[in-house]
Amino acid sequence: MTTQRRDDDARSSTAEPSPLDRVSKLWSETTARRTESSVRGWLDAGIVLANCVQEKQTGSSERTWLGALVEDLDLRRDGTWLSLGCGAGATEIAASKAGLFGDMEAFDAASGSIEQAERDATAQGVRNIRFGSKDLNAARLPTAAFDVVMMCMSLHHVEKLEALLDSVSNTLRPGGAFLINEYVGPSQLQYTERQQQTVTHLLAALRHEWKVDLDSGLGKTSYVVQPRAHWSTVDPSEAIRSDEIISRVEERFDIIIRRDYGGTILGPLLENIVHNFDPTDSKDQTVIRLLGSFEDLLISNGLLGSDYTVLAARPRRHGDGPWPAPLQPPVDSRNLEAEVEDLRSKLAERDGLLATIFSSRSWRLMQAIRRALRRA
Repeated sequence: MTTQRRDDDARSSTAEPSPLDRVSKLWSETTARRTESSVRGWLDAGIVLANCVQEKQTGSSERTWLGALVEDLDLRRDGTWLSLGCGAGATEIAASKAGLFGDMEAFDAASGSIEQAERDATAQGVRNIRFGSKDLNAARLPTAAFDVVMMCMSLHHVEKLEALLDSVSNTLRPGGAFLINEYVGPSQLQYTERQQQTVTHLLAALRHEWKVDLDSGLGKTSYVVQPRAHWSTVDPSEAIRSDEIISRVEERFDIIIRRDYGGTILGPLLENIVHNFDPTDSKDQTVIRLLGSFEDLLISNGLLGSDYTVLAARPRRHGDGPWPAPLQPPVDSRNLEAEVEDLRSKLAERDGLLATIFSSRSWRLMQAIRRALRRA
């Protein structure tokens, strides 16, 4: 071996892993952890889905988000599907068993997740999904190859949103649908001060055994927002441009169905503690519903937005059907000053409403939670 070759090998062995390598390693390890404890995030827990989520996603606590979109759009059940960012394939395997599609290609950047997906599909007798590895930031998709493209909690990990969405539009057949279930909140989980304060207040109302952190074993007292530099090191893909997802989709697609379902408070509140709530215990169910009602109250009054959404969209292409690109009304500069004043007035009203909620209605909700805890 030459000196130059040895030097090159040495540099290669000590080189920093690429962002893609770090993301792949992290999510492969996450998949392995979830085989030991699958309930970590708020959407992992059946008690939350049944009491706070599925009715908003589908109109019924009995339907799944994906099955509901297929039914509501009357999609053919023998179509060819593509799943981007499939993780360990739980959603895709469930969709296959529900008979939602004819065949599917499913890709993820984490090799460990793909290996787990293949094992689970084999174990459950699912043979119409072909799993493989793909970097979604460099995905080249064939033209007019799929009837449906789906993404479940993966689009918020894509930095090159425009390129991927263009590829999705290109790979859909005429009349095809883009189905997503996504986090669309603050990028890199930079939750607002209002979210953080609300989470802290609600945690203070919970009994200790309901807020034992899965990793530390300690009582959770707040959600700690990590600086952006943390995510650049730990997971460069985490919510990298999540707050731009809706606007970038709207530029390229007509949104046919959109169903926001919150998570603005429940997401950071229940992370790593949701496993403490027993789905068979009526008292636990009551507390989860109360927490969900508190979040609904803030969102319905415009004090917080929804951090999670389900939507179905169709590429905006000539000749593709009856959904034309929306026209933007011309801007009348004479009305701008009046519009600014109107916005200021509305913001002042909302600030007053927030003060009212935190001083009265939220206090009553807190008392309801405490009464439920005392009865437990």
